Order: sequence, then C-alpha cells, then structure tokens
Amino acid sequence: MDIYRPDSESEFNGWGMFFLHGGGFSGGARNDMHSRAFAEALSREGLTVVSVDYRLRQIGRGFHCDVSIADKREAISWAAEDLRAAMQTLKTYFPRGVIVSGSSAGAEAALYSAFHQRMEGIKAVISISGAMEPVDSMAPIPVLSFHGTCDHLVPFCEAIQDRKSTRLNSS
Repeated sequence: MDIYRPDSESEFNGWGMFFLHGGGFSGGARNDMHSRAFAEALSREGLTVVSVDYRLRQIGRGFHCDVSIADKREAISWAAEDLRAAMQTLKTYFPRGVIVSGSSAGAEAALYSAFHQRMEGIKAVISISGAMEPVDSMAPIPVLSFHGTCDHLVPFCEAIQDRKSTRLNSS
C-alpha cells in the first residue's frame, strides 16, 4: 500500500480513505497513473489516502460472462480480505474513521466490505463504477456512487444474479 498524506500534519483531520484500484480483479495497481493522481489530489485537500493493492484472483481468467458467479464472488472476497488487512494495520491512525473507495473492481470490493461483510470502522463508501449484489438490509453507511451509462465492462444498472445478469428498473 502507498500512503498519501496532506502537506502538513496540521491539516490532518483524523479521517482516512482507503482506495482500491480497478482492473477486473486481473489487472491494475495501487500506484497506476489514475490511482496516484486521485490520491494526490485528495491529499492536497487534507485527506490521508491509502492506495491498496489486492490479490488479483482473475489473472488469466477475466471477469466476464464466461466466469462463474462463484469465481466472481471469491475474487471480490479476496480483495475485501486484503482491504481488511490494510485497515487493521493502520486503524490507529484514523481516529475519526475510514472511508472506503474504489473504481470498478475496487468499488465492488469496497461495497462488499461495507454492506456484505459490515467491516468495523467503515464510515462511508465512494463507489466509482462499482456494482453490488443485493443485501437483505443496508448498513447505515452513507454512499456516494456514480457510474457512466456507456460502461461496457460493468454495465450501468446490472447486478450479479445467481442465474444470469438482469437489468434493474432504473425509473
């Protein structure tokens, strides 16, 4: 993991953001150009950002329709486990709490961590082009989620289902 801190300690407000890169659970890295730019911009605004690598379970397998639901769930779970380990390592550094965030696959792991696993210490989630399976009840955690309608890798308004993906009603 890489830590991006505000320029001065006096700017530190007790909050931390953990960011998970995208890449379909088969690529991407915590220090790629986009992840670095995102983390650096937020740190200039006074937020400490921890950019986290996670195990890429789907290397050579992909994350598309020909991959089983069980394999997809396991890939998300692995990434969430790695997020948990990073949060545990640094938990004393963020007394006010942690925001988890991610892009695409990273957003799926962030959402899974907050709403399926209900990881302790998560105070908010920011999902950039992420998706999540339905849950019986939502944890009382604020979510900021945005997603482009032209995303062909993680289509807007679709969710993993046990049988096949189905379009959700967007009205």
